[in-house]
Amino acid sequence: MTRPVRRAPAKKPLAIDRAGGPFEALVTTADGELLVRRAGRGAPRKAFPARNAVPGYRPAVGDRVLVLEGEEAFLVGVLRAAAIAASDGATARERDGAIELRDPVGALVATWDPRACRLVIAPPTADLHLRTSGRLRLEAGGDLELASGGTARLEASALEATTHRASLDTREAHLRAEGSRVDATTHVVQVGKLEVSAQRLIETAGEVFREVEGLLQQRAGRARTLVKETFRLLAGRTDIASREDTVIDGKRVLLG
Repeated sequence: MTRPVRRAPAKKPLAIDRAGGPFEALVTTADGELLVRRAGRGAPRKAFPARNAVPGYRPAVGDRVLVLEGEEAFLVGVLRAAAIAASDGATARERDGAIELRDPVGALVATWDPRACRLVIAPPTADLHLRTSGRLRLEAGGDLELASGGTARLEASALEATTHRASLDTREAHLRAEGSRVDATTHVVQVGKLEVSAQRLIETAGEVFREVEGLLQQRAGRARTLVKETFRLLAGRTDIASREDTVIDGKRVLLG
């Protein structure tokens, strides 16, 4: 003999409007006057004012709440909050498929848009501090731009940069270092005026070619030129003036 199967009684819907019970609604406006509208298919789209009766709850647009309607409408429960609120009033919420982070006064701080796969962090007044005990890597498939309205500072124990091409466009540049070295196949310097001040200047080259259109002047306490083979001086006119002796020493001295 088979026993009859007992079926569980059907769950009654939460909304019991005809008896004046609570019904599910959506928060449509939370700034200033609190407005809600009934949720569900076929529900009227018109919003109406309600009073918040949930202690500690800060309504946000998109929240699913319970509303009890009589002479006045009261928000008596929260089913799902579209925004997460911090103790200082900052909120994180979903809007049009994106997640927004706002500061206590409601200003937008960060936005994550999964459809565009884009994260924008733009605090209007607060500082932005990224800190990690490990490695921090910024990687971009396209261009990487760094812009600052003030001074840009970089502090590191060591700095390494690897690139195919580098360009620096600035009105004024200042390099201060205990040591500096440039290794390049070709190094071209084009300036309007070049000044070099050093305690000691050493130049080593395979060949040196200098071309001066105007005056070439050298001033020194002492001067010495050492040439292993031939020393040749060609000039339209040559003047040699000495306050004391002038010595010309050679196996042969040819004049004329």
